[in-house]
Amino acid sequence: NHNVGSGILGAFHAMWHVDGAAPITGEIRPADVEDIAGDRFAVFAHHSQEVRLLARHDPWSLTLPQLGFELFTIAPIDQAAGTQATSSIIAPIGLIDYFNSGGAILDKGWLTERCYRLRVRGDGYCWLYCQPQPSRIVVNDTPMHFGYVQETHIVSLHLKDVDNIVQVET
Repeated sequence: NHNVGSGILGAFHAMWHVDGAAPITGEIRPADVEDIAGDRFAVFAHHSQEVRLLARHDPWSLTLPQLGFELFTIAPIDQAAGTQATSSIIAPIGLIDYFNSGGAILDKGWLTERCYRLRVRGDGYCWLYCQPQPSRIVVNDTPMHFGYVQETHIVSLHLKDVDNIVQVET
């Protein structure tokens, strides 16, 4: 399924047996989202709250228990203008408390090579994959406190309005 520039994949183990069904294993890839643009992706697993950076055909292996499932948001990396070595990259994952986290992103893109803008519908915790760490984030014209995990490059911010204009300065 497609959102504004991102996709969502679901993996399900729908088999049920009174004695229990054996776990199943499989793989997902960003290329499984038909016609998704991009070569590199931030992939978010909803239940495990894990993010991985994957190339288009890189696999994410998983094992699901009886009646288990996982939902994956596939967010293309948006690279700012500039040389590969010095330009910033961002992939908006969306509102992580929603099953379709990327569905909250209504619009996105670079305003300048150091300022990325997105419009987010809904309130809750919003995650972005971002390198380097932002210097500042402004939400609806107000500077916003945010968290950043250096090891995963995840920006976390709590959006409190239903309609949010977020500007990320790198």
